[in-house]
Amino acid sequence: MKNREQGKRELNGNANLRLFFALWVDSPERQTLRKLAVRQQLKCGGRIMREETIHMTLLFLGETPAERLPDLDQAASRVQTPRFNLVLDSFAGWRHNGIGYAAPSLISEELASLVSQLRRCVAEAGFSFDRRAFVPHVTLLRKVQTGMATRPVTPLIWPVREFVLVQSVPEGAGVRYEVLSRWPLPNI
Repeated sequence: MKNREQGKRELNGNANLRLFFALWVDSPERQTLRKLAVRQQLKCGGRIMREETIHMTLLFLGETPAERLPDLDQAASRVQTPRFNLVLDSFAGWRHNGIGYAAPSLISEELASLVSQLRRCVAEAGFSFDRRAFVPHVTLLRKVQTGMATRPVTPLIWPVREFVLVQSVPEGAGVRYEVLSRWPLPNI
């Protein structure tokens, strides 16, 4: 079941949209992650992500024809992973791109199932996507230069109740994220 946010813009049937599926962080968890970003920035530098952009990418689709959105909605609506709590309990970074991120030390069965089902349903609907291994992370810092070793942090328990489809919209020197659709996870 989806809830398409209407009236934000008109889609040109021939346009390509830069899309990805994600877990979108709610306000209390977003504020906690922002505080974690501030603390980690003091240790390793970098630029803190804008609070409204904090998310976990589940599946990156990239350029997708706008006219295929109904097919994508239908494919995603077949995902049946139950609600779960995601525990983010470590902070780490990647030297090659200067990203500092929060992550779970263990991937839960529910998160793995959500990503697996989403990949299968999207592939069966004929969509291409980034097939690299899923590495769960929430980007908090960019342009980090030091302190990239994994370290434990106070665990954040994130209640995952839905996943979303997001469009990345170029804007000035950066991008803006627009949530296009939401799929609630069943309460089993």
